Amino acid sequence: MDVTTLSDGQCLRVPLEMLVDAPWGNVRRGARNPQKFEDLKTSIAARGVIQGITVRPNDENNTLETLAGYGRRDASRAAGLSDIPVIIKRVDDKEGIAIGLAENLQREDLTIRDEIIMSQQFVSLADGDYEEAARALGWDERKVRARIRLNDCSSAVLDALGEGRIKIGHAEVLCQFTEKLQDGTLEKILEEGWTVDYLKERANKATRLLRHARFDLGECQACPHNSSVQAGLFDNHIGGGKCSNLPCYRNKTDEWLTGQKAELEQEEGKVLLALEKPPEDRRTVGPEIVGKEAFQTDCLNCVSRVRILKDGINKDCGEVIENQCISLTCFKEKVEAFKAKTTTENEEPGKKDGKGTKLPAGKRAAKKIGAAATLPTGVKDQAEAFVRKVVGGKLMEQPNFNLAVTLLGVSRLTGFRVQIDGKKVTLSPTEQVVELAQWDTERLRAEIRKAVSFGVIEAGPQHGFDGKATVLAAAKLVESREADVTQSWQPTKAWLETYQKGGIEALCRHNKVAFDEAYDKAKGSAAFAKLMKRKKAEIIEEILSFEHDWSGAVPPEVGALVA
Repeated sequence: MDVTTLSDGQCLRVPLEMLVDAPWGNVRRGARNPQKFEDLKTSIAARGVIQGITVRPNDENNTLETLAGYGRRDASRAAGLSDIPVIIKRVDDKEGIAIGLAENLQREDLTIRDEIIMSQQFVSLADGDYEEAARALGWDERKVRARIRLNDCSSAVLDALGEGRIKIGHAEVLCQFTEKLQDGTLEKILEEGWTVDYLKERANKATRLLRHARFDLGECQACPHNSSVQAGLFDNHIGGGKCSNLPCYRNKTDEWLTGQKAELEQEEGKVLLALEKPPEDRRTVGPEIVGKEAFQTDCLNCVSRVRILKDGINKDCGEVIENQCISLTCFKEKVEAFKAKTTTENEEPGKKDGKGTKLPAGKRAAKKIGAAATLPTGVKDQAEAFVRKVVGGKLMEQPNFNLAVTLLGVSRLTGFRVQIDGKKVTLSPTEQVVELAQWDTERLRAEIRKAVSFGVIEAGPQHGFDGKATVLAAAKLVESREADVTQSWQPTKAWLETYQKGGIEALCRHNKVAFDEAYDKAKGSAAFAKLMKRKKAEIIEEILSFEHDWSGAVPPEVGALVA
């Protein structure tokens, strides 16, 4: 069977030998219930598979990746079947994961442990958007936030909860502790039969060193839960005190994390808590991993390159993990392309590839290197608005363009229809037409030009006409567009503020801009690298105050719109 011929939504039977795991494996975590799996095997052996599993064709190696239905697939193999019904889905990794999660969500035997795990999976899939995750799960947002917090429970606690040996109230208390303390307390709960209320009472006696706190300790100075206050040593030893109110400690930590996350996002772009994007859903990206060119061109200013802020109450709370890519498909493509490029560049002249063809030294077949950078919305808007203004002004000098926009605007606003294929359509007059008809020709032309100019350069979509899209599409009609844009562009505070810090660095290092070279020449070696370590606002202020010849330099996103 050739999987390249299979279309999305197609249903058919395929050999079991063609089925492989998806790159991320089975999204259902935890051990399979042995008895239920035995029952499934018995049923399939007797009646076959009634509901087809969902698969994705892998055109490169002619296999079918399992998205949903691992239990039915494995039970069919165990039952000795040779083929199985499938539903074909041609989707990317993110949608493939969503399909597997959706099927798990519909299971009748969904346990509280499953809910806890799935809350994190759906929040991660939604890139930290709790509202979107709640819609997908069919829960309210408060439940999503309550469940995802329980992912701070240790594996032993989650297992005990899933097996019904403890209640969710136990887990809600235990998740406030470190993993070691959770496991030790769990043993006591199981051995001595602690109730939730008794656990809460004992938890009130637990302490946390204040020197590990990330939040401001100002409110702790007179708190009775601060052991330093009780010992009369507060003035000099607050950092050595212990907090015996763990819920308050956790709330203050969460508030600090919220503020820290907001502050980092202002400077660095998107930030996700470690709880919201676990390690299996992200990869570390850098020039040594995907190549210097790909990293600087695509990754530096891509919204899929995020920072991870460690949460919880452990010592590493507040640490930031840099350069985390959450677009796993693009990451994989870039890594493979970089490896292929590196391998080819190291090949000796005359060496043969896998098909026996000799490879010329230093040459390789062109290969797509992942997706282009997904730019922050503000960056794209600035580029499009700038080109729209410059090129739109040139388009306004062309009579035919004026007449085309005027005709479209008049027909939309008045109901006027031109002849189409020789068929006449009548004009529907209004009081406005009567009034305008009394104006002199010059006044009408002046007002039409004002309306067209506003629609082309300034206004948003009006009555089906999109001025920005029209300018960008019609840019090719202005022969001098590249020169006009190049001569007109200058960096502004509003423009630079739309970039992440990585985007500002990428712009300044662009070979047509060469700001970094000019800055180092004026300020000394490595001065630009030192500048990029400062606050974003300070970087922008310094760039705008530094005398640099920007003539002939435009950001690549601008140049791409007029190329």
